[in-house]
Amino acid sequence: WAGRAGRGGRGCWADRGGRTGRAGRAGRAGRAGRAGVALLLVLVIMIPGCLSTGDGAGGDGAGGAGEDGPGGSVTLVVWSTFEADSLEDEVFLSAISTFDAEHPSITIDVSNRPYMQAADSYRVAAQGGEAPDLMRFASDQLGQVGAMRVNGYPLLEDLRPHLTPMQRNIYDAQALSSMRVGDDLLALPASLDCVSLIYNADIFAAEGVEPPGLNWTWQEMLEAAETLTHGNQVGLSVPIKDPYRWLAIQRGFGGELFSANGVPTLDSNGSAAGLEAWLALDQSNGGMVPTGTSIDTMKNQFREREAAMIIDGPWNWATYSQARINVAQAPLPMVISSGERISPMVTYKGWSVSKQSLHKEEAVELALWLSSPEVQKQFALQTWTLPTAVAVQNDFEVVQDPVLSGFLNQAEYGFPAPTTRGMSMVWDPLSAAIEQVYAGQMSADEALSAANQQLLEEIDG
Repeated sequence: WAGRAGRGGRGCWADRGGRTGRAGRAGRAGRAGRAGVALLLVLVIMIPGCLSTGDGAGGDGAGGAGEDGPGGSVTLVVWSTFEADSLEDEVFLSAISTFDAEHPSITIDVSNRPYMQAADSYRVAAQGGEAPDLMRFASDQLGQVGAMRVNGYPLLEDLRPHLTPMQRNIYDAQALSSMRVGDDLLALPASLDCVSLIYNADIFAAEGVEPPGLNWTWQEMLEAAETLTHGNQVGLSVPIKDPYRWLAIQRGFGGELFSANGVPTLDSNGSAAGLEAWLALDQSNGGMVPTGTSIDTMKNQFREREAAMIIDGPWNWATYSQARINVAQAPLPMVISSGERISPMVTYKGWSVSKQSLHKEEAVELALWLSSPEVQKQFALQTWTLPTAVAVQNDFEVVQDPVLSGFLNQAEYGFPAPTTRGMSMVWDPLSAAIEQVYAGQMSADEALSAANQQLLEEIDG
């Protein structure tokens, strides 16, 4: 689904299969031109038993996770959802190499899985008794995975017995809560994501238009977008059919995705008005957003200086900066009619340990390292990945970075994705509802009510 792919842009698509062996890692780091990482990986080569050197079959968890390696070493199978060869993947592999150097008796077999298919791949592997020891999950996936059972056992380990109070206190309270399903803690939160209003400051300055600010309203945004739309330039570019971004609009117009007790409320008061306002942005409905705008279209328009404003996350900031655009960011605006701010859904990503792992103690230790303040700070400063560790959120370098601090402030206005089965099942009914209203087949009220009923039936089923 395109909308979720957009927010997973920190690395979710490539599936390179098993990536085992030290030489392959060092070569990839060298191609990236990062001499420091390459040197570290060369040093890792000198350490016996750090990374497996097989043919890659182990990357699929063949033979069961956590098999013992030669000489009594422990093997941990890790599935990553970072995009292969991306900067995030590079920082991840560097963190893995550091852990390897300090734990010579642990062999780590890393494999990439596409973000969109990773949860399904994990479920299939678990049903065959071949789940990886460690995998990165998003909070909106945990509800469905956490509810599944194989031979009566859950798929993921409850991490509470493995952690001390001090270790739990590393993370901010909302991040930790967003990794829970019921009382079980099913992942250690390593990052968070949300969208915000991103704009080209040079376009605003050149045309004498006041740039977005903290107290901007929806109407002011539309007026500025209208002024900045002319020729090949569009004032606002957004993927109209993307449910993920629409959820922020729903909140701004007073709607709720779920009630406090987890019941779906896609058709709650204000939701239809929010959908109508969102679709009214399309040129076919008299708006300024070109018909057919997708996530890729939005990104390309902004990168080519053909869009003044977009709604996007920090995961594409490096792409825009590399295009030498004067990129700036502001919180999403207020809606006067509801008195609410347009509020994005905040999702968290964290490391989970398989219930089937034969080496849970070592797997938890690796999960703690990959979600540690040290690693989170490296991700934050090198890739603009938003941290969940309190110490990193308050770190001087992070606070002084306008991108990181800007998105962390935006997240304060957002709402966390609930870790329920319903959350993982909402996307298809909601996508269908948006398409039906867009095509004129149903009113917003009718389509959202039908989608809500469908979701309720699927949850009950």
